[in-house]
This record gives sequence, C-alpha cells and structure tokens, in this order.
Amino acid sequence: MRIKSYFASTVEGALSEARRELGPEAILIESRRSAPESRRLGAYEVVCALAAPKPGAPGTAARSGQEPASEQLSHLNDSISAFLDRLDGLTRQLRGAESSALRRGASRETARAIDILENAEVDAHLIPAILETDNPAGDRAADTRPDALARRIAAQARIDCQLGKPKAARKIVAVVGPPGAGKTTTLVKLAARYGLGARRPSLILSVDTQRVASSEALRAYAAILGAGFQALETPRALAQVLQDCQGKEWIWIDTPGLSRKEMEDAQELAHVVAGEPDIDVHLVLPASMRASDLQHTIQQFRPFRPSKLLFTRLDETSAYGPLLNESERSGLPISFLSDGPQIPEDLMEASGPLVARLILGGSALCEAGAPAAPKAASAAA
Repeated sequence: MRIKSYFASTVEGALSEARRELGPEAILIESRRSAPESRRLGAYEVVCALAAPKPGAPGTAARSGQEPASEQLSHLNDSISAFLDRLDGLTRQLRGAESSALRRGASRETARAIDILENAEVDAHLIPAILETDNPAGDRAADTRPDALARRIAAQARIDCQLGKPKAARKIVAVVGPPGAGKTTTLVKLAARYGLGARRPSLILSVDTQRVASSEALRAYAAILGAGFQALETPRALAQVLQDCQGKEWIWIDTPGLSRKEMEDAQELAHVVAGEPDIDVHLVLPASMRASDLQHTIQQFRPFRPSKLLFTRLDETSAYGPLLNESERSGLPISFLSDGPQIPEDLMEASGPLVARLILGGSALCEAGAPAAPKAASAAA
C-alpha cells in the first residue's frame, strides 16, 4: 500500500492533488490542519492511500472470475486496518516526542499546565497555542492562569449550534453516526426542545430499516410530541418525502447506525442525504470513543457530508480533549453535547467556554479558579 501526505490551502485542493497523482482509486485516510512545522507547505494536509496490486491479487482475479468483489473489499479493509494500527503506533511515538519538546526548558507552572492538558488528551500540536501569552509587549512566556487557559481553549473551539442550513426555507436536521452513539435519543431531544418547544409543524422520519424497534420507539415519541412520523423503506423514499412535505417547518431524520463494514451498503442513503442542500447533517459521536476510533469514524462518514459534530456520552469519560482535537482536525464545528438519557434536559448547546470547562474540569488548576464542569449523569446518553 502506498501512503502519502499532500498539502494545499484547502482540503479540496490537497485531495485533488492526491487524486491527480494516485488516481481515482486513492483512499482518503485523514484530513487535518497542517502542523506548525508544515504550514509553509499549505494550511491543510490530507493523507491518502493506494493499495498496490500484487500478482494474483483480488483486483486482477475478480476480472477473471476467481474472486468476488466482496472478497476484494474484505482484503482491502484488512490492509487499511493494519495500516491504521501502524499509524496509531507512530502517532503515539510522535506525541511522545512533541511532549518532550514542549517540556524542554519549561517552568514548573508551564509543565504543570502541560500535564493537565495532556491528561485531558489535548493534542500536543494544540498546546502551544493554548499556552501562548496575551502580553502585548511580546513576552512569549506561558500564561498558565486558569482563566487564561480557559479563554484560549474557548478560542480554539469551533462551535455552531444553529439548527438547519442558513437561509433555508425550512429546518431539516439529520443525525448520522456509528451504532450505539445515541442518535435516536439525541434526535428526540432536539425535536422536543426546538420543534415542540417552538410549537412548529414537525415531521420525524426514520430510515433505519435495520432496527424495527428503533422506528417504533420514534413513532411513540412523535405521538407524545405531537409530530408527524413516517418510517421509510428506501433512500429514494426519503428524497420523495422531502419533496412532498414542503409545509413542514421542521423535519428530523433518523438514520441507521453504520459500522465500517456497512458503509458500502449505505452509499445510496449517503448520496441522498449529501445531495439535499437543505439538510443539516450532524455526525453523532460518543465522547468516550478512543481518539483513534473517533478519527476513523469521522473519515468513514465523509460521504454524508456532515456539517457539525455532536458528542454524546460525556458522562462516560473524564478526558474531553478529543472533542477539541477532532473538531480542529476535521474542520467541523461542535453543535451539541449530551451527558444523559433525560429528554430534553440532558442536551446542551455547545460553546467555547463549556468545552474549556470540560477540558479543565476536575483538575487542580480548574479548582484554583476556573468554573466547574457540568454535571455528569450516571446513564448513557
């Protein structure tokens, strides 16, 4: 497998360059803002892979009928998984080196602040900006006061908790994400607060044909909320309903939880969701998910063109740095945060100060002056 990074002023430009060199079969592994030492090459970096065919490999055997396409995909997925495992190991080594560089010559107070940020799993390349001083005289010494750190974390956070696409005649919100992320419950929380609360005509749609119980639960919630409900069998049915229901001010769309292996079968659904310009797509992710898995999952759901990240299960982790990391890496703002099952109480609009409190919450530094983190419920979001 051939792996290479490409840099450009935009993600699209870097991806275009990769595909010009590697061809249309190039697989996008990751996109992110360039590290400080690489920014002279371009503001964004994309990492692409191209599987190199071997004699008798699936790509040639399939043409002669020796191996079906499903086997080809299986071999490719295995290769990608192995590569990602190696990449995770290299990333851990790089983070260790970055951490050592940050601490070199640092004062005791700065080292203590670095410890707190690293314990929260904030990426090492974001830490220098968080420690940078506000001193107009140009003093580059780190300012480790709790309020200064909180202010800089808040400034780093990308936030957008507006529902619906700007200037759209109606609000259409879809939730996508992996199995067990809490999409259905989150959708109901949003509908209860912003649809029922505003007393606007609403329609809840379910295209989760894999779980009958999920559709039935949504049907019951819709009845309680006084909203319309339809369970749709196909992505084409979704496109038709969106065209027919012009009178609904709010439309809420629930989708099936998709694992990596199921994404191939969801291409039609992704095409419909991504192709409708009025759909505001929120990628729902468990805050308790491993950092490497968060990266892979965000990349996995790129075909749906999510515009925002929505994190659930905040009560199941004490390290909130990945929220900041993945928003920065993907370029997608955070919309909402959920930390429990209560509808709609356990749903919070995201904000920079809230992300900062989560990251600093529970630390001695936070206790010294920064506000405490929000409550953590005992049940899953």
